[in-house]
Amino acid sequence: MSEKSLTPRALAVVITVAALTLAACNNSDTTTSKLANTASTAQTPSSTAPPAPKQPTSPTTSTPATTTPSNDAENNANPTTGQTTNQNTEEGKLVPIGMIVGNYDDYDQVTINFAGTNTPEWTAEYTDSPTQQGSGRPIKYDGDHALNLYIKNVAMPFEVGRDDPNLSPVPGIGPAVSEVRSGGTFEGQAQFVIGLKDSKHPYKVRTEQNPTRLIIDVQH
Repeated sequence: MSEKSLTPRALAVVITVAALTLAACNNSDTTTSKLANTASTAQTPSSTAPPAPKQPTSPTTSTPATTTPSNDAENNANPTTGQTTNQNTEEGKLVPIGMIVGNYDDYDQVTINFAGTNTPEWTAEYTDSPTQQGSGRPIKYDGDHALNLYIKNVAMPFEVGRDDPNLSPVPGIGPAVSEVRSGGTFEGQAQFVIGLKDSKHPYKVRTEQNPTRLIIDVQH
């Protein structure tokens, strides 16, 4: 069939079909282009560079912490038995540095102060004729009876770099204690004589720290 044989109506149909076909082709190209751009945007690699691999590091060593032994009984507990001990140390050696006598409602109190942190270990006994340890010479005291007191693990003042405290006798101020007198230190043991009035009064002894002291309460 030639164009010359087409009627005006047939020619119009051909032109319309051709126009529709051309439009369909244009729409197809536009859709494809939009989908491609979206995928490309989604797949664009990040501009941030990947982290560099970690370099191997040399091994480190730790130094065990050191601790200083404590004189507190709870810190000297045996880890197996749980028993506690009073472990005196050379650094905590005791030196008597003073004596104090006080009077309270029911008792007189004698306090012996120490330089050093060790806990005083003591023994005491009644006597009417105390003698000085080492020499055996009688110790004169004011009173009717005496309480002879010994304290162990005591250093001479010069051994720990201290001056001699020159412990002079201290008079009593209450109805039980008449005097406290130092008998000196011999072979690591200090001696004190507590003069008692009238009778051998009951007493009790305790130790306290910060500062270190031995306290004797003598009942009236």
